[in-house]
Amino acid sequence: MSACVCRSCIEYTTTCPTDEPTSSPVVSAPSDDSGGDTNRNGSTADSSAFGTQLFKTVADNFPEGNVLISPLSVSKALDMVKDGATEGSDNEAEMEQVLGPRSLIEQTEQEGSDDPDVMLSIANSIWADNLKDSFIETVQDEHDAAAFPMPSRYSTVDSWIEDNTNGMIKDMLGDDKIPSDIVALLVNAVYFKGAWKYKFDKDKTVDGEFTSFDGSKTPARMMSNTFNMGLIHPKEELGGASAISLDYGKSDDDDDDTPSEFTSLFFLPATNDAESMNDLITGLTKQPLSELLDNAWSRNVNLKLPRFKFNWGSESLKETLQTMGMIEAFECCGNFQRMTDDDAVALDDVLHSTAMEVTEEGTEAAAATVAKMSRRSVQRAPPELTFDRPFVVAIIHRPTGEPIFLGRVEEPKLVFD
Repeated sequence: MSACVCRSCIEYTTTCPTDEPTSSPVVSAPSDDSGGDTNRNGSTADSSAFGTQLFKTVADNFPEGNVLISPLSVSKALDMVKDGATEGSDNEAEMEQVLGPRSLIEQTEQEGSDDPDVMLSIANSIWADNLKDSFIETVQDEHDAAAFPMPSRYSTVDSWIEDNTNGMIKDMLGDDKIPSDIVALLVNAVYFKGAWKYKFDKDKTVDGEFTSFDGSKTPARMMSNTFNMGLIHPKEELGGASAISLDYGKSDDDDDDTPSEFTSLFFLPATNDAESMNDLITGLTKQPLSELLDNAWSRNVNLKLPRFKFNWGSESLKETLQTMGMIEAFECCGNFQRMTDDDAVALDDVLHSTAMEVTEEGTEAAAATVAKMSRRSVQRAPPELTFDRPFVVAIIHRPTGEPIFLGRVEEPKLVFD
């Protein structure tokens, strides 16, 4: 058979792929019986829209280097904040518009799990002294949040975050004394650990190089294997990028191609430059991630993927959220009357920190989001795909298509042992 090279630098050992490959598409795992994701007004919506738009806006605000966010963590924290918004206010409407449908993702059961190879932990907490009892009860009942009195120093909250991210997020807020104008901290922590459905053989991990946009090369350990996975051929909507889907979870049968509940997508831009990366990230906002998964084709792929780990943050998402249209929440006054009788209370900042490591065994990732409420003064051969250059990575809850993590990897700390 003849070989060809597509614009995504995927080498095919068969004839060039057409718009309708002969292999079978990957079918997403069935979702619940809710009849589709709905927002709080009952209308159907893309559950990945908030995550991909948040990722694009953060990437625009941090145009160089690595970026890693957990849309799940951010939305969980802000959903608690939104439940304190004044009913019928512009603030409530803006937060509804920006956040979209409330996440349907729930943490995996830690005991008796159907799939012990995948763990997702989600924890919420609220730290405050003088908020309305009705609001505290709401976040406890609706968000399973733990309620604590406001500590004197941020280190107490950091310890909670570290405990609920398996030690991956440390010293997020520091040891400063909490200022007297901070009236509440609404905190979310997410921890994910998933073993690959088909693990990489460590004996096949080889030395390689990772080439950055400027042409500089960094030594890397490239995990290598050939097995069946979801392949997304170069898509014009993604700037010509290609992608592969790697599932997490147990595989009782080597020939079992049933999609698992959690999967990852690794996107390789068409060319090794910032413009191609930006076209890819912009393209992710144009269609549901579940649609991309549905259009992946099950193929044997010669894959080379670097072992890597990286951290991002702690960074402020205030400017990002304001760019997305969440303005009133950061302004005074009277925007959070379901939370407090003090009309001067407003959202002061939203801090976010993340970490991820990818090895032959699987993926471990964690995130924390802290929403600070403050009292304000009055104001407002298979194909071959080698990830040896910058790429985008996502961890996705397959039934909803909602991204748990989205990352842009440009300068990873590559793992050698």
